[in-house]
Amino acid sequence: MVGELALEFNLPDTDARMRWLSEFHRLGPVVVLFVPTVYGWRPRWQLWSLLRHYDAFVEGATEVVVVSADPLPELRIFQIRKGFPFVFLSDKSGAVARTYDVEPGGAGAVMVTTGGVIRHHRVAGWGRRSSGGALLKVVKGLPPADRKPR
Repeated sequence: MVGELALEFNLPDTDARMRWLSEFHRLGPVVVLFVPTVYGWRPRWQLWSLLRHYDAFVEGATEVVVVSADPLPELRIFQIRKGFPFVFLSDKSGAVARTYDVEPGGAGAVMVTTGGVIRHHRVAGWGRRSSGGALLKVVKGLPPADRKPR
């Protein structure tokens, strides 16, 4: 998948508004984190790791989008209670995750450039997941043309 164009998708966010992948990567790189649920120590570790580096993502004009199989009301409550600034999208059926080779119950991270090209793709079942620091290195390693808004 690395080097290929990212497949467009749309999913509802925690405000029940349909959001498209392209609306994020038009403005700058986007990190899409696929998690089966936000409730569990592995996804929470990953979210806290991203939060620890969030200011650097913002400085790099990079959006962080979390795609979860959790229902919208639960995601909204989680986002509000934990204070995460990321965009949370609900993929209850798991169809979008599967298009990015993330199996049900698994997790993955995809980094998409402003041109819509995948520059990082990592799938992890119970294995090691991409940390915020590792994803930030991928973003910082992008050529300037892949980081600038179109």
